Amino acid sequence: MRARASRRAIIDDFGAVSVSDLRRALGGRRRYNRAERCTLTLDDGRAVEIELVPRRTNLGHTMKLLKCPACGRTVTVLRLLPVEPFLGCRRDLQVRLSARYRSQVAARPTGRQLRTDRAGVGPPEEHGSLADQ
Repeated sequence: MRARASRRAIIDDFGAVSVSDLRRALGGRRRYNRAERCTLTLDDGRAVEIELVPRRTNLGHTMKLLKCPACGRTVTVLRLLPVEPFLGCRRDLQVRLSARYRSQVAARPTGRQLRTDRAGVGPPEEHGSLADQ
């Protein structure tokens, strides 16, 4: 059974753990590159284990990314989920909670509103009257 949140769940409102946050917490790049897994203790006392997976970059270097505990994808940012397994990637938020980015939720003008704004046609208080000009 899937947990559902309201349709207005925003991805950026969920706490995040990124590669740079873990690198800083482990004490630098060398320690981070040697680590294979990391255990995070959340604010409420739950411990979540994250696997660090090496991936090749376009320039031939190796970079360690985070393995999503929910779906297994390798990502650079994990988000705190309100449901088990408590950490997940952006796609998990979209699938489980119908979360969207803030720009996807913002009200967009309809075609009629766009046409009237461009033509300068509308109530006098919006565009001014001829007497004001």
